[in-house]
Amino acid sequence: IKAYCEMFPYMTDKSIRNGLQKLKDADLIVTGNYNKDKRDRTTWYALTEKGNDILLIIINYMEYT
Repeated sequence: IKAYCEMFPYMTDKSIRNGLQKLKDADLIVTGNYNKDKRDRTTWYALTEKGNDILLIIINYMEYT
């Protein structure tokens, strides 16, 4: 969350957490912890196929407007 707070300084920690949870609940992203060191609690995020499809629709729409 810290990195997202740096990328989006106008958003609060809570709003970023809520937004990510909503994306996860809508099956647009998946999360995981793929770190070898169990003490490293970095969460990894990736788009699902559904999320990627929606992103491509938005990108194509923006290219043609």
